[in-house]
Amino acid sequence: MRIRYTLLALLLSLFVAGCSAQSRAVNTVQEIGISKLRADLVALRASAAATQHEIPEPAWPASVRRLQPLAVQRHMGGVLVVLSRGGREQEGLLVMPNPKDDPGGGGSGVSYSSLGDGMYWCIEKLRAPYIAPDERTNR
Repeated sequence: MRIRYTLLALLLSLFVAGCSAQSRAVNTVQEIGISKLRADLVALRASAAATQHEIPEPAWPASVRRLQPLAVQRHMGGVLVVLSRGGREQEGLLVMPNPKDDPGGGGSGVSYSSLGDGMYWCIEKLRAPYIAPDERTNR
């Protein structure tokens, strides 16, 4: 019986920890202002620094830095501010350029929860990058 309570407490604490990252992000966005953050991310996405999937840290505007991201990435027409990574999964705030835009259903390995105003909480499974057969070391 004691093991069951311990396991339940552990699962509940993991759930609360996951929710707290999301709620912290939403609170920070409210402090920054969603319009300001969106404008900064639209400008960032259009910049020369955003030609690759992963946007280099020196290019991040101050509003994005306030979220203390692990990474900032181009994602589904918007910008994903990665706030946590664990194992083969990452989570973060996806901001679409237009508040009415929708990233779609997500497909295999990704899910979105709408936070309103074109913001989504994104949970994405990380996949190993493709390695060409002639570059593989396990032949």
